[in-house]
Amino acid sequence: MIKHLAIILCCLIAQVSLNAEYRLHRIEDWNLSSPPKPNLANGEFKVAFWNFLDQFASDKATNPHQKYYWKNRAHLVTNLILRDDPDILGFCECNLIQADDLSRDLDHAGYAVVGFSSSTLLTIDEVRAQFAAGNEIWYSEFVGFIYRKERMELIDMRVHPLPKGFKHHRIITEGCFKDKLTGKQLTVLASHFDHLSTESIEGSGKLEIDRLRALEGSNIPWISVGDRNWSFNEQGELFAQEYAQWDFIREFRDDTRLGHFGPSGTFPGHLWLEAIQPMPVLIQDSNGHPMIAASTIDVGYSSKKHLSTLASYTLTGEFSPDTCQLLVEGAIGNLVERNFASDHFYIGGIFRFTESK
Repeated sequence: MIKHLAIILCCLIAQVSLNAEYRLHRIEDWNLSSPPKPNLANGEFKVAFWNFLDQFASDKATNPHQKYYWKNRAHLVTNLILRDDPDILGFCECNLIQADDLSRDLDHAGYAVVGFSSSTLLTIDEVRAQFAAGNEIWYSEFVGFIYRKERMELIDMRVHPLPKGFKHHRIITEGCFKDKLTGKQLTVLASHFDHLSTESIEGSGKLEIDRLRALEGSNIPWISVGDRNWSFNEQGELFAQEYAQWDFIREFRDDTRLGHFGPSGTFPGHLWLEAIQPMPVLIQDSNGHPMIAASTIDVGYSSKKHLSTLASYTLTGEFSPDTCQLLVEGAIGNLVERNFASDHFYIGGIFRFTESK
């Protein structure tokens, strides 16, 4: 096992050092402390993203670890969202049971949960109504938003189907929000690309970039978050550089005034497939802090012209197997135990609108 991990570590370090433009899995400086809270006086707001891990996947009979069943981690997911307190949270891998649980548990905090089914293109409310009427339909996952109603008003929401992969239908959900504090509008895209088809991932990226170009050309402030299923051994870096080549696109971790907080946002691997996927590897950043290096990373983008970025950050959603509660911020978990609330990290950024010239 030790030899196997060492080989993975060497490959990861080599992958980073061989390419000076390496963006997707770069080792970056980060701060163990928490990012600052948005300054309301400056009109700052927070946008985040999280792949929840679909209950259909986590609750399979083949999963020997019941700690990852949705009923045992739903409170962990809710607690991390409440701890971070985002104004808009994009999400994917969420079925109807999960959406209902999140709606119930976050309602008291003033949040609404909205989204589209990737298979039927129906909204959460439409799917819920069909189930209430006794219609059994297959709706797959929802991709959408959890947003704070006191701060953000949802003006419009639309869905963009993505090129179908070998098995799954995938989508981008686009929400047009009005920031009640500043009176300005913001478009946010939440996406989930296919994980089996390189052709589908490439086509999805082109579709998203075209949409971002259209928003930019219409002088509409925008933010795009998602799980694009990029990995360095499957052309992920090339896909990331397709986005980076456009001078109007800023990646969350770039050009922040205060920098990146928390470990780099990586994907720790499916939580119960140890026999198939290697264990995550702890490596060190340039300051000697441990970070998890794994196969893919979820990243966010924003308009350079219309938004300025105060800070970016990543949260792991790790929890204690003894207390079944989230670890306090900055605590280092037990990597071998793999106690994560999801198989993806939570990412976010703090932004404000730039002044119109």
